[in-house]
Amino acid sequence: MTHQQITELRQRTGLGLAEFGQLFGVVPSTILSWEKGTGTPSNFVLAAMVQLQRQIEGKEREELKNTLKNFLIAGGILAFLMWLFNQKN
Repeated sequence: MTHQQITELRQRTGLGLAEFGQLFGVVPSTILSWEKGTGTPSNFVLAAMVQLQRQIEGKEREELKNTLKNFLIAGGILAFLMWLFNQKN
C-alpha cells in the first residue's frame, strides 16, 4: 500500500489523524509520516489496512446496490402510476 493509498483510506473513513492512528495503535505523527511516505507501517498494520479497505469497498458496493434497487423500485412505482392514470375508464 502506497502512502497515497494510506491517505485515501484515511479520508474515506472520515477520520482524523488521531482517530485513524487509534485504529492501529499509533500516534498521529506516525500516520502523518506514513501519508508523507517518510515512514512505513509494519506488515501487520498494512494487512489490517487492506482489510479495512476491503470492508469499506464492500459497504460502498452494498450502498450502491441499495441505491440502485431503490431507484428501480421508485421507477417501477412511477411507471405503474403513469399507466394507471393513463387508463381509459
